[in-house]
Amino acid sequence: MLEPYEGKLSRTVLRGEGGSNALDLPDSNDGIVRYSSMKDGRINTTFGNIARNRKTSLNAYASWNATRSTRLMLNGEVGYSDMRSREIDARNYGWHGNLNLGWQQNLPWQLKWSSNLEWMSRRYSLQGYDSGMMMISATLARSFLNDKLDVAISGMSGLGHGGKMYWESVSRTKDFTNISRFIEPMQDITIGITYTFGGKSRKYTEKTVSDSFEMGDSRIVKQQTKRRGKL
Repeated sequence: MLEPYEGKLSRTVLRGEGGSNALDLPDSNDGIVRYSSMKDGRINTTFGNIARNRKTSLNAYASWNATRSTRLMLNGEVGYSDMRSREIDARNYGWHGNLNLGWQQNLPWQLKWSSNLEWMSRRYSLQGYDSGMMMISATLARSFLNDKLDVAISGMSGLGHGGKMYWESVSRTKDFTNISRFIEPMQDITIGITYTFGGKSRKYTEKTVSDSFEMGDSRIVKQQTKRRGKL
């Protein structure tokens, strides 16, 4: 049988359903935000308490034991943001969301499978936005020697763009538009071995078979700045 799954404001019952939802309505007249400006032909980015932020979001979580050996999970959010600043004469608004789908499965030969699909939409800022992302991960595990030895094979990959994570950050003002694009390799396969000594869990060894998710591999694909008019 599946082990009990703990979740915030939720419950899990055998062959049943558990879930929760909550509406969040934060409103702040003052907000510290990142913003950019151009001076002497250079773009300067800093932070300041110059914005009024209004955000409305709805969060939902559900966990369902479909069978004695299958559990499905959902965790998601959808929201709307409105940001404005008189100091720099800027305003931006838009919808955003994120979703996490999980699947846990007990297989024959005492194997345990778990996988997750994660999605995040575009996120808006005072002067622009940051693009979203999508990735998938999975783990196959088995315990030996009366649960003292655990062996797991895990993998993860971005979806789209050849398995790489693609990011785009856009900042717009009346004077310029700055666009930065990044690509991060995000594919790996990991073998993990854990052995329990005297009731305490200690990681005995762990070997990465293929790992390309390194910040050092990140590279800027394109950065573009367009100026408008004369400063």
